[in-house]
Amino acid sequence: MATILAIGTALPPDACSQRDFVDSYFSEAEEHSHQAENAKTFSLSLPEGEKSGIKRRHFSVLPRFDPDETSSRSLEKSFAVANERVPELAARAARNALDEWGRPASSITHLV
Repeated sequence: MATILAIGTALPPDACSQRDFVDSYFSEAEEHSHQAENAKTFSLSLPEGEKSGIKRRHFSVLPRFDPDETSSRSLEKSFAVANERVPELAARAARNALDEWGRPASSITHLV
């Protein structure tokens, strides 16, 4: 029978409240009239994180509104950041799990 002996987690260092995230996105998008309606809809749909359940958002890179950004270019940037930051977070989560478990890494026989 398998047993989970420890779980490690790690989050990016930058964070803001859901309300601050929505307000920031809305205020930046308002400057660009073609995006304002989308921002308003987004803002109204996430009051204080009550509907989404999200209270804080963590970022590897703080988001910036760019009205000229195409979705494919934005996705490429996101993948570039993820390729750099995800291994760092995974390593930190693994160290946290080892610390929680309290035994050396050499004692691990299986990893899922």
